[in-house]
Amino acid sequence: YETFKVHDNIIFDMIALDNINMVASCDKNGIIKLSEITLQNDLKEKIILNSNSDGVWGLASSPSDTKLATCAEDKTVRIWDLNTV
Repeated sequence: YETFKVHDNIIFDMIALDNINMVASCDKNGIIKLSEITLQNDLKEKIILNSNSDGVWGLASSPSDTKLATCAEDKTVRIWDLNTV
């Protein structure tokens, strides 16, 4: 297996976005990161989203991986359009 340091804080959730060859992860400071899985089986950070929350606890994606839903400690659910971020 490979180990990658993606966040500076505790990671609460991670999901695979198979259709766009990426993974999404979220942490206790409200940071959401989308990282590309490279041909060398490495992770290359591509997009950083700030939820303006104390912590993002969960992630879910649409079947086409064009939308990302997040749930946060501030009791909000956000829907992110990955085509426009």
